[in-house]
Amino acid sequence: MDLELIARPPDNNENSRSILFIHGAYHAAWCWEEHFLDYFAQSGYFACALSLRGHGNSEGSKSQKVGFDDYLDDLDQTIQKLGQRTILVGHSLGGMLVQKYIETHPVSAAVIMSTATPQGLRAVGKRLLRLYPSKTLQMLLTGNPDRLWHSPQVIQDVFLPHKMTQAKKNYYIQRIVSQSESGHLMLKELVSLKFNRPVNPQRVLVVKGRKDALIQDRECEKLADMHQVNPIFLDHVPHDLMLGEDWGLAADTILNWLQSEGLN
Repeated sequence: MDLELIARPPDNNENSRSILFIHGAYHAAWCWEEHFLDYFAQSGYFACALSLRGHGNSEGSKSQKVGFDDYLDDLDQTIQKLGQRTILVGHSLGGMLVQKYIETHPVSAAVIMSTATPQGLRAVGKRLLRLYPSKTLQMLLTGNPDRLWHSPQVIQDVFLPHKMTQAKKNYYIQRIVSQSESGHLMLKELVSLKFNRPVNPQRVLVVKGRKDALIQDRECEKLADMHQVNPIFLDHVPHDLMLGEDWGLAADTILNWLQSEGLN
């Protein structure tokens, strides 16, 4: 599988660790290219962002019916290229992929951002039905998640910071609606997953924005409890922590944690 991998090498560190960023649903590697890749490359890491199959410039049709295990294969294929010393950073659906990967594979460290447990996704569905009843019902009746997630209003409300200029919001909306997701994956497979504590202890950071309109704090707390760590909540930060003017708060939090773990 030919997968897009956007990379930023560090300036002066030949023995740098790789850090791999994995996007969420309806996103691609571009969301990390906005700010995070340069930030972490300048901090001494070999920073890479993966586009899962069917996303960004990766191989695979947008209408192709892919499953969670297919995305896990994409992640594993990329880690095999980068090496087992790779640090993983997953956002939303990408965080779910990181969680499942580290259950059976040792990595240097893992950061899970804006991610709910599979059980928590049921609560997410109920909130969406309450907030956007017509579009959510269309999604459920047709089995097509694009009916909800291609709505500019939903994208603005759920993903993006309110303080962002409308021109910038429109730019991100166009990037997001250019992607599609499998109905089976989004509506059936994700909620039926089961998260388990990794076989071998892993260094894990769980991060979430307080202004996340999609994932509630208690859903991230459950994930953090599984790893016996305290989650970090960032004030004024939305679901897409890597975008908007407060992206640096999330990036600084991750970098400070990595340095505290001796991973610099």
